Amino acid sequence: MSVGKLSKYILGGVVFVVASYATFLLWITWPISSLTIGQAGVFGDSFGIVTSMFSGLAFAGMIITILLQREELGLQREELRETRLEIAEQKKIFKIQNFNESFYRLLDFHKRNLSELSVYSDEKSERLKGIDALSFLLGRLKKSYSSYGFQGFKDTTEDEKIEMSYALFVEVQTTLVRQSRYLETITSIFTLIDTQLEKQSEKEVYLDLFASQLTVYELKYIFYQCLVSTPEDSLREYVHNASLYSDRGQDIGVSNTHRDIYKFIHKIEIPRSKSKFHVPFDRKKIRNIKKKNRIRKETHNKASQKDAA
Repeated sequence: MSVGKLSKYILGGVVFVVASYATFLLWITWPISSLTIGQAGVFGDSFGIVTSMFSGLAFAGMIITILLQREELGLQREELRETRLEIAEQKKIFKIQNFNESFYRLLDFHKRNLSELSVYSDEKSERLKGIDALSFLLGRLKKSYSSYGFQGFKDTTEDEKIEMSYALFVEVQTTLVRQSRYLETITSIFTLIDTQLEKQSEKEVYLDLFASQLTVYELKYIFYQCLVSTPEDSLREYVHNASLYSDRGQDIGVSNTHRDIYKFIHKIEIPRSKSKFHVPFDRKKIRNIKKKNRIRKETHNKASQKDAA
């Protein structure tokens, strides 16, 4: 029962009691004109209980007023709590909207910077842009590094590992032109996700979304730039924390030797390239297929040699 309803019941009860008491006194003393002076004084004093009742009523009214004020303050506190929750929810929605706007704007900058990448090819006598430019630079790096004739990495001495790593560092920084604006935009995207989002689950959603926008050539280019980056460059740390190469690192076209050099320098394991085909057959069937294909090739080669003779 609320304080308002309780106060109405109390007030109604007091009025009823006072009215009943006054009616009773009038009934037993009527007519009042027949009372003597002493009897009239006693009759007046009999209303003292009513006076005490009204004093008690005033005190009760004060208590009721306090209770009403308390109830009203409680309602105000509830309204303030709901208002704070609403403001917090609006603030959260605004923060998400602001983040999404910044995130997708940076994605647009990333695409624009990628399309504006440019390099001149002497072989084709033309200027290549975008993915074609990255593909050309990465191909030139592979060709220039392979000219050293290095074989493997794990089974070499410490001095040979340092020599191979040094050669790769030199070739990357000489061959792969560092596209600062392109790389800074990628770093900005990582920074935005890391600083503006609190929950790790939310960060992973946007990191996966960003990773899905990167082509194989971009991932490969970022790999080599992280390899030769300085400790002050935050891109490599962001790439490692985001596990950018956990799912796609196997298919970016980086040789196992370069992955070994990356681990040797930065102590970070990059998933190795896949060396086996995935086929929907069991091992027994695969052995039989290989055997038949080998026989077929041998038969074909013998027939070709016979025809040539």
